[in-house]
Amino acid sequence: MSLVLAILLLMVVLGMPGATVGMSLTAVSLIWLAFWLVQFLDLMASPTHRFPGPYDKPIWAAVFIFLFPVAPVAFWIWKNTIERPAH
Repeated sequence: MSLVLAILLLMVVLGMPGATVGMSLTAVSLIWLAFWLVQFLDLMASPTHRFPGPYDKPIWAAVFIFLFPVAPVAFWIWKNTIERPAH
């Protein structure tokens, strides 16, 4: 799948025939969906002790469902800035 997206991106950048706006939007949408899915799976696979509050994980899940355009970016920023406890 990443090879197909790379080819589509290359076609758009080089302006090759067949590279339409629709193909570009499809490629961007697929990349965004993959990023959303990776972040959501990371959330679900994370242990509960990773979150500071007892309801943080369910709240993040609700944010992913109801605010799907911004949730993966917000979660990615949050998980990369929280202080991880030493084990």
